[in-house]
Amino acid sequence: MEKIKTNFYALQKSNPNLSSLVCLALVMRTGKYSMKQITDAFNNLVDKDDYKDEHHDKLLTYLIERNQKYSKKAL
Repeated sequence: MEKIKTNFYALQKSNPNLSSLVCLALVMRTGKYSMKQITDAFNNLVDKDDYKDEHHDKLLTYLIERNQKYSKKAL
């Protein structure tokens, strides 16, 4: 998760107007991450005020699918 954290904080610093959720979604385009890494990153890095509790699972699924989509493009 260190690579995700590094990319997340760098992106957030250079784009302070983006929400933490958007920053993590953009980071998912930068590499191939495991489902556990993405889940941990989502739960630890995304501000809970950026989404409603009932959307947690759908957003997490979206981030996992986004990562898989960009991982396949890199192949």
